[in-house]
Amino acid sequence: MKHLAVVLLITLAGVPALAQKTIADGNALDDGCRYERQRQNGVTLSDAEFGKSAFCIGYIRGVLDEIWMQQNRPDDIGVKNVGRPKICISDDISNAQAVKVALKYLNDNPAKLHLAANFLIRLSMEEAFPCKSP
Repeated sequence: MKHLAVVLLITLAGVPALAQKTIADGNALDDGCRYERQRQNGVTLSDAEFGKSAFCIGYIRGVLDEIWMQQNRPDDIGVKNVGRPKICISDDISNAQAVKVALKYLNDNPAKLHLAANFLIRLSMEEAFPCKSP
């Protein structure tokens, strides 16, 4: 319960930043995901670090959900697919797998960290889960 309260506080603390219409870049995502890397390696996190780790997972999952919706329900959300999709993820990809894929991409491509975080996540998924030609 203590972790939930901390996550809510950290999430709400970011609301003014959202109101400014700023877009998270790869540097911000990489910084927040540093704690998720530590958690995956067995490090016990403080409440604040746990909140940043949870944000990392949630952000990546949100982009994945968007990709999945665009692939599987384009008419329902008003997206017109033009050409063949570049990313083919299944609906059973776990948060842990998605985070590992995204973090590996961020780690392997430090020169791209100035780009939008959601774009970098899409690139990581495109590299890991390319659509196969028919």
